Amino acid sequence: MGFSISWVAFHDLPLAKAALVFGLAQTGETDGVFDFPYSGAVVGKNWSVIIFDDVNMDLEDGKPMASLSTGRDVVVVHNIDTVMLQWAEQWRDGHEVWSIRHTSADGARNLEVTGNLPSCFDEIRLARFADQDREDAGAAEIDFIADIPLQVAECVTGFRHDSTEAEFMELVPAPDEA
Repeated sequence: MGFSISWVAFHDLPLAKAALVFGLAQTGETDGVFDFPYSGAVVGKNWSVIIFDDVNMDLEDGKPMASLSTGRDVVVVHNIDTVMLQWAEQWRDGHEVWSIRHTSADGARNLEVTGNLPSCFDEIRLARFADQDREDAGAAEIDFIADIPLQVAECVTGFRHDSTEAEFMELVPAPDEA
């Protein structure tokens, strides 16, 4: 079945404040996996990650990301395994720094990249395309190109939804302040 999620990582922003950006609050409930509709964790070198258990299409428009990234670095990832769509972006101070998108519907080797890519990008891209070459010479069942946006986002934040071990905090809609 696979994942269908979005996650947003804020650098140097406490988890409680990162959650509040989306109108969410911590419950105190934790788990080793993100089994909650909304989860949060602190990962890597001080990145607060907010995980949505479904793809948050509101984040696809650049306007929310420009606003969310004012005064900070933000990385957003969308991952839809059922259609092999993987998309990662980094924003800083209201501007997109880089974007990497793989859409298998546009071709098995589809990879759209823009911006000032992290230094880890070239090594990751070369390795995954080499993996894909070997795969295509055989069964051609695995899409290694899909890993590129996810691995680059992990390189930057220290988080990957399918492998990072962390204590995930349940997040729920924050109570209205009266």
